[in-house]
Amino acid sequence: MKWKFVTASFGSNRYHQSALRLIKQAREMKSFTEIIHVTDESLGKYAPKVTKAYSKYLNESFPGFGFYSWKPEIIHTLLSDDPNQGLIYIDAGCELHSNFLTRRRLEHMKRTAKIKGHFIHSLKYPEIFYTKSLVLDYFKLSQSQRFSPQAQATWFMLAGSIGNEISVKWLDVTLEGIEMLSDHYENEAEEFVTHKFDQSL
Repeated sequence: MKWKFVTASFGSNRYHQSALRLIKQAREMKSFTEIIHVTDESLGKYAPKVTKAYSKYLNESFPGFGFYSWKPEIIHTLLSDDPNQGLIYIDAGCELHSNFLTRRRLEHMKRTAKIKGHFIHSLKYPEIFYTKSLVLDYFKLSQSQRFSPQAQATWFMLAGSIGNEISVKWLDVTLEGIEMLSDHYENEAEEFVTHKFDQSL
């Protein structure tokens, strides 16, 4: 059966023009089955649980329009149980450059996602630098795991049943409480810099 790859992004009114640019660039790639742009007006459709739980945070007064709490549910909503579907999430501030090399690289990433259930870029800094202790303790991470590379949430791919399972777990943790995502923290490790919201989950 033929695989489907959807690309999705969220852009509030502040990032509307950036989102339109990304949509145009995504169309030029000619590599996606569907291109979905979620706005603050349509957020309730794609992230109903988060909208209900964290409605007072979903505005421009908070970083990431509510600490990026909407991202896991948008992905979960769009990534169906279809084992032959993948999703590429791209933040509205990113850019896509359509040329032979980038399209070839994208197809390689999609093939990897089909096999592994994900394609996620690991950053050069460890979790403990950019994840508050509340979250590290929640996941019961060992000392070595706390110093493992953090995964980037600016863009990534999830695919098939494994990808869907990742989205379910990510959403479940997000709904544990806004303190899992917020920029409030105290009594942190000496190495700690700041909390990266959804990326730290």
